[in-house]
Amino acid sequence: MSFTLTAMRYFVEVARCENVTTAAAQLYTAQPNLSKSISGLERSLGVELLRRDGRYVRLTDAGKLLYREWSQALEQIDRSVLQVQKLEERVPTA
Repeated sequence: MSFTLTAMRYFVEVARCENVTTAAAQLYTAQPNLSKSISGLERSLGVELLRRDGRYVRLTDAGKLLYREWSQALEQIDRSVLQVQKLEERVPTA
């Protein structure tokens, strides 16, 4: 089972915003793409991550767990990328 960083970021942003349309705007993507990505995650995992309630979504227990874990993982990835970029700035080029 594998997930792209994009799918992870999509899920985390939807969970944070509690609204697919708002998350799509924040991510500069179309709402149908975001919904399709979340549905794909749910199918792949075999669990419901979000409960749709009109315009808003609520996290299931599985969604809450995944949100916590993936939020931390993405923050670590972002920190690592920044560290590598800063390191590259210090290395003289030939």
